[in-house]
Amino acid sequence: RLLTMFASTKMNTSLEQSILIATTDYFRVKSLENLQDNDIVTYLRYVERQMSLELGRISSLHSSTRRALSVVLEKNLLVNHLSSILAKGFDQLCDETRIEDLKLLHRLFRVADLHDGCEACSMLRDSFGEYVREKVDQIVSNPERDDAMVPNLLDFVEKRKVLCEEAFGNDEAIADFSKQAMERQINKRQNKPAEYVAKHIDQILKAGNKKYSEDELTSTLDKLIVLFRCIQGKDIFEAFYERDLAKRLLFDRSASLDLENNMISRLKVECGASFTRKLEGMFKDVDLSADIMHSFRENRRSAGALGDIELKVNVLTTSFWPSMAKEELKLPRELNYCQETFTTFYLESHKS
Repeated sequence: RLLTMFASTKMNTSLEQSILIATTDYFRVKSLENLQDNDIVTYLRYVERQMSLELGRISSLHSSTRRALSVVLEKNLLVNHLSSILAKGFDQLCDETRIEDLKLLHRLFRVADLHDGCEACSMLRDSFGEYVREKVDQIVSNPERDDAMVPNLLDFVEKRKVLCEEAFGNDEAIADFSKQAMERQINKRQNKPAEYVAKHIDQILKAGNKKYSEDELTSTLDKLIVLFRCIQGKDIFEAFYERDLAKRLLFDRSASLDLENNMISRLKVECGASFTRKLEGMFKDVDLSADIMHSFRENRRSAGALGDIELKVNVLTTSFWPSMAKEELKLPRELNYCQETFTTFYLESHKS
């Protein structure tokens, strides 16, 4: 009631200044003490608790005084200590995926960002971008750990996704900036990430359902596509992928043709039809070769001439398949006869 009476007189300005000075002096000291004595999470909880308590206490003051006191609280508890808060343990919170604690930090930094001249959200964005850059650098830059590069990157891709979505509430600035940081660092190794992503996909497609459940396969391919988007050397990826696909198809090493087609469909969505034209052409050649071999076996004269020898031939379109060095082979008489028999059958079947 007394404060309400003051609010209607000229003495309100004097009272307000006294309250603001006392509050500033008090929280300047208390914030430093708490920041020095506690870890980052304890301090953030202290800030949230004090702001709630103090705003409750001043609810009876004039609205202009309440606004001024809110500014003083936020400035002395938050704005003046943003760099110290981030330096005190932000990376550890990210390492440990402390979602609720990071939510609190993000929420308080957004409050601080409302102050004129304060760049709290930009500071948080930059800190997370630097965190992502350092973690990706640790994964990518060590040639002795190249075999673990892609599995570790896949884990980190998922971690970054969870942090951006759950901890930072899909904050567009944080998500975009950290994505750019991840892409830049991945591509500092030039062509190696592209090579190892293709090799990892090769391992997945060879193993298929023998090693992974359907959900695991879908999740892994989703993350691989996210990683694929980060790679600049897509021509390098394409060369390795074509070579590995050729081996899987010609030597029956693929665990599932459906899974193969699923992966090619994903690549087509990402890069367009021209990127997957050769890959799809390989599949057409293999399917056509199966039909040709079926016709060959149905032809009694041709198949009967081979006796007990089992023959499998793939007729390949040169422009679809990876180029290989030509080698002159001197075949045993039996294999040479098989080759001549099939050649005769094929040419007679395709006279038109």
